[in-house]
Amino acid sequence: MVEETGHHEALDATQLADGETLVQTAGGTILDDDPAVTVDRGAAIGRYTVLERLGSGAMGVVYTAYDPKLDRRVALKLLRIPREDSGSVMVARLIREAQALAKLSHPNVVAIHDCDTVGDHVYLAMELVEGTTLKRWLRGARSPAEILERFVQAGRGLAAAHRVGLVHRDFKPDNVLLGDDGRVRVADFGIARNADEDPLAGPSRIAERVADFAFEDTESGAARLTQTGAVVGTPAYMSPEQHVGVRVDARCDQFAFCVALFEALYRAHPFPSSSYLELRRRVLAGEVAPVPGRSDVPAKVRAAILRGLHVYPDKRFATMEALLEELEYDPHRRRRRLVNVGLLAGLVAVIAASTSYAVSSARAACEDAERHLAGVWDDEIRGAAELAFAATGRPYAEKAWESSAAALDRYAGAWVTMRREACEATAVYHEQSPELLDLRMACLDRQLRSLSATADLLHDADSEIVLRAVGLAEALPALDACADTEALVRSEAPVSEAERRRHDQLDQLIAEADALGSAGRYEAALARADQALALARGLDDRALARALHAKATATDQLGRSSDAAQLLDEAARLAERAGADLLRGEIWSELGLVEALALERHGEAERRLRHTAAIYERGGAPPLARAQLESRLGAVLSASGRYDEALATLDAALVELRALPGDQSMVILSTLNTLGLTHDLRGDYEAALALDREALALAEDRVGSDHPESAKLLNNIAIIEKTLGDHEAARRDYLQALAIYRRAYEPEHPTIGATLCNLGNLYLAMGRYEEAIRHYDEALGIYERTLSADSELIARIHYNVGVSHHLDKRYDDAVASYRKALTSGESIYAPDHPELAYPLAGLGSALVELMRYTEALDPLERALAIRSRKDVPPVDIGEIRFALARALPIDGRPRALELARAAAVDYAELGDQATVDRINAWLSEQAAEDPE
Repeated sequence: MVEETGHHEALDATQLADGETLVQTAGGTILDDDPAVTVDRGAAIGRYTVLERLGSGAMGVVYTAYDPKLDRRVALKLLRIPREDSGSVMVARLIREAQALAKLSHPNVVAIHDCDTVGDHVYLAMELVEGTTLKRWLRGARSPAEILERFVQAGRGLAAAHRVGLVHRDFKPDNVLLGDDGRVRVADFGIARNADEDPLAGPSRIAERVADFAFEDTESGAARLTQTGAVVGTPAYMSPEQHVGVRVDARCDQFAFCVALFEALYRAHPFPSSSYLELRRRVLAGEVAPVPGRSDVPAKVRAAILRGLHVYPDKRFATMEALLEELEYDPHRRRRRLVNVGLLAGLVAVIAASTSYAVSSARAACEDAERHLAGVWDDEIRGAAELAFAATGRPYAEKAWESSAAALDRYAGAWVTMRREACEATAVYHEQSPELLDLRMACLDRQLRSLSATADLLHDADSEIVLRAVGLAEALPALDACADTEALVRSEAPVSEAERRRHDQLDQLIAEADALGSAGRYEAALARADQALALARGLDDRALARALHAKATATDQLGRSSDAAQLLDEAARLAERAGADLLRGEIWSELGLVEALALERHGEAERRLRHTAAIYERGGAPPLARAQLESRLGAVLSASGRYDEALATLDAALVELRALPGDQSMVILSTLNTLGLTHDLRGDYEAALALDREALALAEDRVGSDHPESAKLLNNIAIIEKTLGDHEAARRDYLQALAIYRRAYEPEHPTIGATLCNLGNLYLAMGRYEEAIRHYDEALGIYERTLSADSELIARIHYNVGVSHHLDKRYDDAVASYRKALTSGESIYAPDHPELAYPLAGLGSALVELMRYTEALDPLERALAIRSRKDVPPVDIGEIRFALARALPIDGRPRALELARAAAVDYAELGDQATVDRINAWLSEQAAEDPE
């Protein structure tokens, strides 16, 4: 390999022609200092959103980016164009060549999707290949057969480009990608050029130029290197034509290909050199290094490589196809051809026709993947679902249908594409074993069952399904799990045909349970999960873990979080025993959330989630699962009061979620909500308000402005506006939320009651007591008809009504409301519970205002005893002390004065000077009345 030959590393760097950026010369690298070369994450280039920088090369910088139009990630190459006059010519050339490449559809060439300009840059949007480069792959121990197989694939890509008139001009192992799917792709046609547009077009005159350079001294040769546009390509792989600056054609790629193949097979460069001048001299002299005496490389292959390395293009192979035919030489196949030479010539045509027919038949069979959607998500089911949505009459039904149907359309389309590509990898390109194809197809069948279960619910949608439709559609399992061949091999154990049928039944039941849970039909989801569990008990540990997971999810959705945690813990142990790491991580991720938010075991939850992150990293979990885990960890940190850490974690999760292909709007909404809540808890209300408004805009776009999800966000916004003192804005948003809820829900829905309570609280803060009481009373009507009499919520609303009457100086009505609140509270709490101090203090204070001092003593003494405890915050203790001071009989005068003085200190600490003055006035009156 190149790294081991000892020649200067600059010989591996690409050199470019006039005006092209990031020029790397034989003497080192000249980096373009244009700050625009660096693009921030999240920046827009055309319609693409920049995600992260992958690296830089001779022609520019490459980023991953998201294409919202086609819902996919791409590789985005940014090329700087000079500002001088030649820039417009270069732009036109690059766009023409990108258009030519875009028309080149070949499995061994990285696809070009788009090309345009932004500022003084040209950008190329290309296929994003997950994998490694040929150069990195070659660092491992590889047999000649393995190396030849990869190079032949790359050669096919070059040959395809040559057929459309493109010459790469910079072929090298760095510019060949090996995808995780096993396919080799030639990349970085950044300095490719149509042969007839080469600036040196015309007769090659290679022999003359070689002769000229042979007599050129070292000083003039070095000077030539400084001339703009003197050489184009990577010196270590450049053909003689490129070294001497004459017109090149496809045979220059053949030369570079043979340099790279020689290097890979023999672990040495064919022209070992320590400087550019030495390299050029050896190349132009045809001084190919001798190969090792003992080698596993067939002599026929070595002869083909040496021919491709000839100084003069016309002495090389006429085409890449001709070279590849020699490299694919199989002596056993040749012997069979010789033995059968006496057969009729017509047999050759029959074989060729049969081969062509077989390939085309295989491709046609793979193209038929869409037939699997029949009866799952086809025009008939789609049409029936649309009618079902409309029949509910919900104001948000149209928008919910639009968004959820679009999500299912995208999922179905991606499923068809993945199934076709999996099929072709085995049947057409022979890059994947039949056994691996079976695993991928089984995975895709599972995902299809999930799509079917979701589509069935939409087909028969009622109001509850319509309400949850967008989240239901987005909850479909990620398809990229079916492309992770390594994980599939690890997780799938061979089973008999009978067991396979049972596994299929299990998949169907779990898919239905998941869909029902996402749709809010929790009891039905639990019933399906129980069926799955009964079936799984006769299968393996992994199947049992999946069924337990499904049951745990439904159990938690029904509010039985402790039971759910036990089920999840058992499921995780089974998944670990089965070696199903990613499944265990998924289970632990859910368990961590349950432990933190429902069971308040924050430390244990955090440790579990961080361990899950390590499992995901090792097992290569899908990006969505990783982002969701990060979001959950942020929620756990927030719940434990570690707000700064929570914000950093949630911000990172949000960036990851936005970078993912597909629509993750409901997960993003959830993360935005948690971020907003965390800022709120931290006291950063403006930041919380901005996040909630961002979430509202997203909700209105995805589910509609009449959807309860939008109303929930309006409610959150109003709470913060109230905190900031913008009461009118809060009132407007509360009323809008209430109007949405009234249209969406039945009149006695608890969410309507909650919004009425919030409005009551706002009117109370505004001093509009009658309006506060009216809204509280309406909420009470809802809750008294839908909740039990001992509801904490009912007790608190009675208390708020009492406060409203109290502040409005309607003390008799206040006493009546406080007594109702106290009666409800005493049926729920212990006699000394801190919650009872609220109605006790209010009742006692109101009785004092009515001068019913004897009645006031008991509730005030009880309230003071509770609030004076060390384990209870001293809320309203100044009010309690002053009210009790006024209620005490004459023989309690010393204690009354002491209580009043303490109350004055309490109010002074609160900054309430008006009440302090009132207490001091009362103390003065008491002093004047004292006969002593």
